[in-house]
Amino acid sequence: MRELEDNFYRIIAEIEHASEKNDEDPILEFLLQRREQVARDVQLIDQALFALA
Repeated sequence: MRELEDNFYRIIAEIEHASEKNDEDPILEFLLQRREQVARDVQLIDQALFALA
């Protein structure tokens, strides 16, 4: 699970870095809008796995 979380945050950092270079890319804008929902999903998965342990 830790590897999944690390990969998630690495990808978010790459998206943010790319968006700083190009504010007009609609794909990057969409991904930036979705990142908070994905972060919540990862947190819920982590909580569920912890509860099952």
